[in-house]
Amino acid sequence: MKTNFIKNRKTYRDLEEKPDKIVYEFARQLLDVTYPTIPMSKPSGMTFGKKTANSGYLRRSTMRSGVQTSGKTVYLESPATYAPYVYNFPDGKTNWSTPGTHSRWFDRTFKEKGKAIFDQVVSRNKI
Repeated sequence: MKTNFIKNRKTYRDLEEKPDKIVYEFARQLLDVTYPTIPMSKPSGMTFGKKTANSGYLRRSTMRSGVQTSGKTVYLESPATYAPYVYNFPDGKTNWSTPGTHSRWFDRTFKEKGKAIFDQVVSRNKI
């Protein structure tokens, strides 16, 4: 049995473009919600307790880098050279200099708020 259908150009275009748009918008919103939990400065052990010209660099560089794309891949990054170390610091043993900040900022926000963000983005981007 052969099935024929008439292709609606707008619907077809939406089906082609919406998934990429939804993934990008989800990542962007996740980054925005994560912003206040990204440490402002290197923990005091790394800066030896002194404020430096780079204070706030981790948070600024993460927001400036924003959502990255490579082909169909969408990702978030914290590009500061020391970010992988700070990202994996144990919260219970780290004296965070900025209240409300913590390690594993993307993972934690995704776990706590990811479903709500995703539902909101999908709802806004219905075909």
